[in-house]
Order: sequence, then structure tokens, then C-alpha cells
Amino acid sequence: MIGMLLGERFALEREIGSGGMARVFLGRDTVLDRPVAVKVLNPGHDETDIGSRFRREGRTAARLSHPNIVQVYDAGEAELDGKKVSYIVMEYVPGGDLKGMIDKRGNLSEVDLARLGAGAAAGLAHAHERGVIHRDVKPHNVLIDAYGEPKLTDFGIARALDATTSQATRTGAYLGTALYSAPEQLRARV
Repeated sequence: MIGMLLGERFALEREIGSGGMARVFLGRDTVLDRPVAVKVLNPGHDETDIGSRFRREGRTAARLSHPNIVQVYDAGEAELDGKKVSYIVMEYVPGGDLKGMIDKRGNLSEVDLARLGAGAAAGLAHAHERGVIHRDVKPHNVLIDAYGEPKLTDFGIARALDATTSQATRTGAYLGTALYSAPEQLRARV
């Protein structure tokens, strides 16, 4: 995959992250000559609930435009390695994630916590004002830009307030990361 062109525009340079749903590559937009992050759905998920969530992530995040939310530039389907894949092209945020920052630096100062928390809260407020609930806020999903400012990412399990509950999750199912969830969410009281 590395060195390949996706959608006749995005050159994949190297893998920078992966999960059960997708892999993320550092890429280059060959038209605008800028670095981008390209999230590619893992094979086999296209016609599943995971594939539906992935495509919804692209549409949901693209509705949001805020300095503390990773910008979505493009989304679609293309052929890669002889297979049809779904992808999302986003702003490349070079500073890693908040989890990595905490692991590297240890406890953050009160000033850093206040600044990072205020930025993340501003991004969440923007999303909420537009009817989007993130549902998986955790240090892994807060990226740090080149100026040390936070940017929310990974709206893969976000719920649009205009969607019915059955579109977002099945009854009794919980999406999110248990370690970072409120106890009432885990008990299905929210």
C-alpha cells in the first residue's frame, strides 16, 4: 500500500496508526501539495455495521468546522491493492495524541490541563451545537497540533441527534471505551 495513489490524488507514505476498524496513513494530497491523514477501512468491513459507521464518520465529521476538531477534506471509495476500499482524508495533525503526551511527559501541569481541556471542550461544544455527540472522548482521540493545541478526532461512533437510536446502536449495545465512560452509560441509563 505504501507509495500507492488512492483516488488518483492521495499518495500513501507510511502507516501512522491502526485499529480494529481501519488503518491511518500519512499521505500527501498531490493536487494541493500538503500532508494529509488517510483513514482506510480494513478489508471485509465494507458491507457490515462497521462499514456503515465508518462512512457515517466521514459525513458526520465533515459537518464540523472548528479549530479544535480535525478537519475532514474528502471521503469516498477507491481501488487500493486491487480491492475496493472506503476512505476518509483528514487534516494531518503532527503532534501525536494526548495519551502519548501523557505517557512521555507524565502528569501534565495545571496550565496544560486547563488549556487542553478548554480546547477539547470548545470542540465538543461546537459538535453538540450541530447535533453531534462524540461518544468516545478519550486521550487517544485528542490529537495535539504543531502549536500544542488539542483537536478532537475519531467520530466513528458519534451519534447525530437527528438519527434514531436504532440507527446509532442496537438496544442493549454499548459503543465507546469502557475505561473512559461514565458508569451510568455502562449501566445503560443514559
